[in-house]
Amino acid sequence: MNTRDEMQLWLARLSERSDLSEEDRDELESHLHDSMDRLIDGGLNEDEALLIALRRLGNLDELVAAQVRKEADRIWKGSYRTSQTTTGEVGTGEGFFHRNRDSLLIAGSFIAIALASLLPGMLGRGIIDGSPAYFLNAGTLVLPIAGAFYVIRRWFRGTSPGWRLLAPFLMLLFPLLLNVYPFGMEGQTLLLSILHMPLGMWLAFSLLRDSSVYRDADARLDFIRFSGEVTVYSVLIGLAAMALSVLGLALFSFVEVDIEEFLVGWVLPVIFPGTLFAGIVLVERKRSLVENFAPILARIVSIPLLLILLTFGLFFIPRSGSLESAREILIAMDVLLLGVIVVVIYSISTRGDLAAGKTQDMVNLLLVLSAIVLDIFVLIAMVYRLAEYGMSANKLASLGSNILLLGNLSLLALYFISQLRSGLSAGKILSAQGWYFGLYAAWFYLVALGFPLIFRFA
Repeated sequence: MNTRDEMQLWLARLSERSDLSEEDRDELESHLHDSMDRLIDGGLNEDEALLIALRRLGNLDELVAAQVRKEADRIWKGSYRTSQTTTGEVGTGEGFFHRNRDSLLIAGSFIAIALASLLPGMLGRGIIDGSPAYFLNAGTLVLPIAGAFYVIRRWFRGTSPGWRLLAPFLMLLFPLLLNVYPFGMEGQTLLLSILHMPLGMWLAFSLLRDSSVYRDADARLDFIRFSGEVTVYSVLIGLAAMALSVLGLALFSFVEVDIEEFLVGWVLPVIFPGTLFAGIVLVERKRSLVENFAPILARIVSIPLLLILLTFGLFFIPRSGSLESAREILIAMDVLLLGVIVVVIYSISTRGDLAAGKTQDMVNLLLVLSAIVLDIFVLIAMVYRLAEYGMSANKLASLGSNILLLGNLSLLALYFISQLRSGLSAGKILSAQGWYFGLYAAWFYLVALGFPLIFRFA
């Protein structure tokens, strides 16, 4: 059981023994997180920080008694709350801000993200104008703002932000740099930068969310889970937003009002970055209700994915020799291989020890080995493409990505084989995987920022 699960269990026990409201629970959980952040910044690991933070709060009996007194005091104050408003003790501007600071911070972040998303259109370089400016910025500007959200929230809760206060501004330098690159509209490096920069920014964002990611395996595991939950929520919210947009377009067409230009110019640009931040907020605020949804979903789809992979391999391998010129197939294979890695990691991230799930381990191992075989054939096809058509930004990016994927798959295969033979813990697998994300981040930034220079923005 990880530290977040232990904290939720402790809060559940307290709720059972007292009339703990949702607001009080959130406040207590926030206090625990703040205390843990300060202890972790002082060099402790998460387990030690949680133990000390709980001890500082006191035992359950003391907290239950304090909660009873708090409820009685709340009922008593409720009878004359209105009269106190004029004295400044309750209802003052400062009190309102203190009670609603998280909600105000979320609203402010949404407004900042919306303005950043609409800025290219306001400058005549939006989606409707056929400019790539939106795609160069929308996927990246949201992450520095989301990072600033965590920094400011930590500041509100009494923790000094330190170096993190400047980090969001440093993150902004990357998308701003892309905006001054003289990309060709039909160039390969433009698309590569649009695809790779947000991925690199997401990994950099992990440091603003939790600075212990670079040194603590549990923090890296938490960010892996967090990423999966955000993806699930963002996709669902995005689909709902798109459905509402289509419904609105259809309804207004009945009254002969054309809102297509409004949707394209003012609504669609906000949907992608807005839903991403909405997913981040929902995961943080509702994690106790839907914890580990993405990992459980991954375990459900692992067996169907294995069947698809094996069936596809029967048709792909005999024809791989004729696919060296089929770029679309090779790109699809990269997406499939990455999907295998994601499913495998998430399917094991809910367990503290893999020894309890030999069947799932075997499914994961077969998935990884099947993906390795297909990746080797993809690499062979890519080498043929390089030999026949020469070097280009797309081919080199695909080759490097597949080499990284092959290394990642090989790492997972080694650990699963060791697990089935000697019972290696899941924590070691995910710790090594967490460090491997550093290689991904270096590659994403190299492709996004370096390839345009190397290939002269072609």
